[in-house]
Amino acid sequence: TFKMAHYFLKNSVSFVKMSNLPVNGLSLAVRDGLMKALDQARVDKSAGLVIFGDGKNFCAGADITEFASG
Repeated sequence: TFKMAHYFLKNSVSFVKMSNLPVNGLSLAVRDGLMKALDQARVDKSAGLVIFGDGKNFCAGADITEFASG
């Protein structure tokens, strides 16, 4: 599990759940977690990768709360 992107392996398939509610915006922490999860999937030699969002949404795009910080 990485910050805001939770990784697990089941039956040789990697799963990554983005957790930045309410809309799973792609914050820096989510993007960092996704990259770490992809690295772990390579290490695990998974047969596939499924990325999904926590709650009702997959991902609404950029996390606009970070726009002011550059």
